[in-house]
Amino acid sequence: MSATSPQNEQEPVNCSVSDDFHAWMASSGGSIALTTYQGQRVGLIGFDGKRVSPLLREFPTPMGLSAHEDMLALATRTQVILFANAQALAASYPGAPPNTYDAIYLPRATYHTGDLRVHDVGFGQGEVWIVNTLLSCIGTLSQTSNFEPRWKPQFISTLAAEDRCHLNGMAMIDGLPRYATALGATDAAAGWRANKVSGGVLIDVPSGQNVLAGLSMPHSPRWHDGKLWMLNSGAGELCIVDVPQGKMTTVAVLRAFCAGSTLPGLTP
Repeated sequence: MSATSPQNEQEPVNCSVSDDFHAWMASSGGSIALTTYQGQRVGLIGFDGKRVSPLLREFPTPMGLSAHEDMLALATRTQVILFANAQALAASYPGAPPNTYDAIYLPRATYHTGDLRVHDVGFGQGEVWIVNTLLSCIGTLSQTSNFEPRWKPQFISTLAAEDRCHLNGMAMIDGLPRYATALGATDAAAGWRANKVSGGVLIDVPSGQNVLAGLSMPHSPRWHDGKLWMLNSGAGELCIVDVPQGKMTTVAVLRAFCAGSTLPGLTP
């Protein structure tokens, strides 16, 4: 099948779906949301009752994406955009047969952050948190400045626009960042690049201590169902981390570099 972004009808995106994925989507009761900064698109992949149905929209360098209840937060190159589900309008979406869609997310607020390379976002305690990869810290959106820094790894001596450790992901628990991933425990401009194959770390945010080291480009820590999940991306591994023991167990091995996360709440 193919999907075409309405903003650019001349550039179709072709994709194929395995039988197992088709069956899983048919039974999931929800949708998958993804971003591709290289393709400059945000995608929603759902099931229309007969087939897997992709819907693509163009954004400049989309990366971090998070869902909470009826809200979405999307980090683009210089902005974080908040969307709300106007569900009452979805069934009569123009140009589509009635009841094709059960949700429609409309932009409601935009924060102009500048180019912070925001790799991850999260909702928590009335605030939107961001992983500010360029300045090697975690912060919140602000109404008076580009962002408000709230935490940095212990090995980062100062906030500088140098991508010192490639901080890229955070796991939210009870509305606060609890775990973070970085590609290196380094404090020099782009220092993580020298050993990105095995220099990655998983950090406990409150204590600042490493839970795991020697990782291969870790991404996307997520707390789900009482467990800490993480991608050991350079090895193509989906893992569960035993935090007290400082050990990880590989759940699945993929055949490519992997980065991404689930979006709890993005369901019909």
